[in-house]
Amino acid sequence: MARSSLLINKAHLQEDKRQRWVLDASRKLFHRVYLRRYFYLCPGDRTELARWRIVNAAARLSENIPEAQTLLAFIHAELSR
Repeated sequence: MARSSLLINKAHLQEDKRQRWVLDASRKLFHRVYLRRYFYLCPGDRTELARWRIVNAAARLSENIPEAQTLLAFIHAELSR
């Protein structure tokens, strides 16, 4: 679930500035609905989700992906909390 959450939020999208706001808004809405439904079906701790998202972000860095800088910034921000 943490990996799915990370991919929904951080996966690279093709640059199309005309439609970027639609993609960003859709991504945020889908992610919110996804997590609400997940935690409804499988009650859990959102703190644990946050921890696993960091682990999954670090693992994704080894996959030669275009969003590496975004993930590094995410990891740094989360670890700085």
